[in-house]
Amino acid sequence: SPDVVVETPHYVYVMELKINGDASAAMRQIDERHYVAPFAADPRQVIKIGIGFSPAHHTVASFEIARIVR
Repeated sequence: SPDVVVETPHYVYVMELKINGDASAAMRQIDERHYVAPFAADPRQVIKIGIGFSPAHHTVASFEIARIVR
């Protein structure tokens, strides 16, 4: 399952977080494991977010955002 799911009245945000990894790997995991599938019939807009953290710098090292187009 995804690391974080945030649901609002108009949006569903599906987020995968990677420590020592990059946002691209997080996005691939969302796709490969079909994390957005439970929201296929949901009328809200679904947004995928991949975030890579740098433990050495204690910051977000990379991020990617993609809207699911239906």
